Amino acid sequence: MARVGDRITIKDAEPSKKLVRASIEELGEPHVQNWLKLDQTALAADVIATPTRDDVMIPVEDQLIVEFCSR
Repeated sequence: MARVGDRITIKDAEPSKKLVRASIEELGEPHVQNWLKLDQTALAADVIATPTRDDVMIPVEDQLIVEFCSR
């Protein structure tokens, strides 16, 4: 689990770096969540805040998660 202050990086291997750079070039400017600070030069991101429920960009049905976890 990532916490505030953590730095998220990719594997320090040239094939990994090439893959990420190619993806960035293909997809264009990345959309970064407001709780992350992206460093494209270093191919890293810093967690600057704890994400809230409103920060989740994918559709999630909270009640289904609660029901599943309560089994």
